[in-house]
Amino acid sequence: EIVEGEAGPVAVHCKAGLGRTGTLIAIYWMKHFDWTASECIGWLRVVRPGSVIGPQQEYLHWAEKVYRSGGDGSGEEAEGPNKLTAEESAALGLAVAEAQNQRARA
Repeated sequence: EIVEGEAGPVAVHCKAGLGRTGTLIAIYWMKHFDWTASECIGWLRVVRPGSVIGPQQEYLHWAEKVYRSGGDGSGEEAEGPNKLTAEESAALGLAVAEAQNQRARA
């Protein structure tokens, strides 16, 4: 909704510009250009190697199924690939950030 409400270009970025950035861009492409999750992931990896891996890739395939089945992803009946609590999600985010920091220092 935020992106669609803007008149001009919108920049999307996360810490490394690989995971969350690519995931949000892929969701936009799937919604507006009817791309499949695999097409989005493939293109993102061509233009930005290392993009959309692991849980993000699983999420995009799940989101594609939800959208193609007529859902919007907001319903209680649809469950994502990994149901995490807020605490587990935060811990995972910290672990990913630390791994990215270690990789950047190497």
